[in-house]
Amino acid sequence: MSTAHDWNWSVVENGFNMYIAEIGDSTDTEIQNAIYQAQSDFGEVESVLYLIANNTEAQKELVVDNLGLDWTSVYMPWLVVLEDHPKEVEEGDKAIVFRLGKLNAEQIKEVTNKLAVASHDADALQQLTWEQRKEEFKDKIPVLKETAKMVISVAGVA
Repeated sequence: MSTAHDWNWSVVENGFNMYIAEIGDSTDTEIQNAIYQAQSDFGEVESVLYLIANNTEAQKELVVDNLGLDWTSVYMPWLVVLEDHPKEVEEGDKAIVFRLGKLNAEQIKEVTNKLAVASHDADALQQLTWEQRKEEFKDKIPVLKETAKMVISVAGVA
């Protein structure tokens, strides 16, 4: 299990309803800037904590060991929506995964902007099943209508 120092927020205070973990990195400056802006946008949402791994092993542990996803087959970056801090996620837990690596910077901005807006309703999202949340994000984020199968999925096993 990852340790507290593996993520940029090592201590999780009460009051967060949703956690967004940034996974992977990009050498594309425009995409990196879009992700950096997303971090700032999510920082404005009181009920959401935006997390960045301090090392690759912590990312792999979350993605491979706990969510059961194939690390090597997907273009990075991802945003992983979780109910718990990554250090508290266990094998079989679920997440909604936004695979952003095949989107251009403008599409990433659209996804992250709308996701930040939707995150203001984190309390409401908690009442939905993972599939319902996925559909809710599709409805709120137009670019996902065309690319949803590639971009967004519910990960993890019950």
